[in-house]
Amino acid sequence: MRRLGPPLYGARYCAHKKKKQIHDLDAEATQCQIDPSIAAGEAISFQSIENAHASGYRDCPHCITGRGR
Repeated sequence: MRRLGPPLYGARYCAHKKKKQIHDLDAEATQCQIDPSIAAGEAISFQSIENAHASGYRDCPHCITGRGR
C-alpha cells in the first residue's frame, strides 16, 4: 500500500537505506516490515525500480523477487 505522506509521497518503491533493499508498495508483503523503517527514518522513495537498482539497492525477496522478478 502506497503511503501518501512524507517521506514516500505516494511513490511505488520504498527502500530501506541501511539494508539497501527496495520494496514494491503495490505488492507489499507482511514480511517487508516497511512501517518500522519509515518510523525510524530509514526509508527513501524511488519512482522506478531501475533508479533504485542504479543507486545500488537490491530487490526484496518478499515483494519483488518472490513475485518472479
